[in-house]
Amino acid sequence: MHTLSVERQYSKSQIKNAGRLLGGDVQRSPEVEEAFRIAHNWRLHHA
Repeated sequence: MHTLSVERQYSKSQIKNAGRLLGGDVQRSPEVEEAFRIAHNWRLHHA
């Protein structure tokens, strides 16, 4: 079995802040787009 290793690119506080932002009323903005990038990296790191 071949696994892909992805390193975490963001700090724990950045990940927590992204989660808080995405847990609310989400409107498209640069901050929300960055929060989605952070969440995506976190998901890849924990897959």
